[in-house]
Amino acid sequence: TRMHGATNWYTDTQFSLGVGAGRLTRSSATLLQFCPYNGNMFRIPSTATPYQIPNACWTAANTSVYVAGVAATDLAASTTYWVYLFNLSGTPTFDFYTASTHTTDTLTGIEIRTSDTTRALIGLIRTNASSQFVSTDTQRFVISWFNRRDIGMVNNFTADRTTTSTTYVEINTEIRCEFVTWSDEAVAVSATGIFADGTAGQSAYTSIGFDGTNQENTVSGAPAAGITPVAVSVYKNGLTEGYHYATMLGAVSGGTGTWEGGTYTADTTIRQITSLTVGIRG
Repeated sequence: TRMHGATNWYTDTQFSLGVGAGRLTRSSATLLQFCPYNGNMFRIPSTATPYQIPNACWTAANTSVYVAGVAATDLAASTTYWVYLFNLSGTPTFDFYTASTHTTDTLTGIEIRTSDTTRALIGLIRTNASSQFVSTDTQRFVISWFNRRDIGMVNNFTADRTTTSTTYVEINTEIRCEFVTWSDEAVAVSATGIFADGTAGQSAYTSIGFDGTNQENTVSGAPAAGITPVAVSVYKNGLTEGYHYATMLGAVSGGTGTWEGGTYTADTTIRQITSLTVGIRG
C-alpha cells in the first residue's frame, strides 16, 4: 500500500494510515501530549511532507512555550487557549492562542488558525489558578480536536443546601462542573438526588443552568413537604467554543427548599446525595 502526500509517495512501512491521526491529552499538571491514535501521520498544511507522530508523543509544558508565536512564554492562570502545531525547523511544536478563530483549509481539509496554514489546530485547553493543566471529574480542561471521545464529569453537594428564592438561583457553587467544549458538540447534563424538608402547601423546582442563573427549558418539580426525588436533564447545543460551567438551579413557591448532600463514599451504604453529571466530547 502506498499513500500520496502533497509532493511525495509514502509507504505504509513509514506511516500508518490517517493524516490527522493523533489525540491531545493531559500527561500531568505541567505537561500536555499529542500522541498517536487511529494512525500516526499528521499534516501541517504549509509543510508538504507529513510528520510521523512518535510513540513518545509530542509534548508541551505549561512554562517556556510558544504563545501566539512568541517563544519562551509561560501560560497564564485561569486562561483558555486554542492549541496548534507548527513547523519549527522541522519539528512540530505547540503554539497557544488565547483569542483564535479557526477554519478548514480548502486544500488539505485540515483545521487551521484562520488565514494561517502554518498552524494546525489540535486542541483546546484551560489552565487552572496555578497555570496548570487539569482533567478531573469536576474540571475537564483539555480536549482534542482529532479523535474526540466522550468525557464524563460528576459533582455533588457535600452538605444540605437550601434556598428561599422564588426565582431560580444557583443552589450552591460547589456543585459546578467546569469544562471547555467545541462549538459543534452538544453537552449532556443531568441532575439527580433528593429534595426534602420543605414547607407544607408550597412547591420546589430544580433546573440546570450554564454560566449563570438562566434556567434551561427543563424542570423537576415537587411538593415541598416530605421527601421527593430530583430528576432533570438537558442536551445542550449552541454553546460558544471555549470555557463554560454547568450548575444546578433551584426555586420555591414559598418557605425553604432543601437539596440533600453529603460526603460520597464508594460503598453499599444508602446515601442521600444530590449530584450533577455532565458529558462532553473532545
